Amino acid sequence: MNKPIEPPSVHDVLIFPLLILKAKVLSFFSTLSTKMILQKTDKKYAPLRI
Repeated sequence: MNKPIEPPSVHDVLIFPLLILKAKVLSFFSTLSTKMILQKTDKKYAPLRI
């Protein structure tokens, strides 16, 4: 009843999609937050810009 389990393959199959998903989510939120900050600064400091 002992089935051979390969830790590296299982680890790779489970972890890499999670890492890729986390990277995509983090990059999406970072770009979103930078856009929000840029929009806020544009609205606040537009009259002050030369």
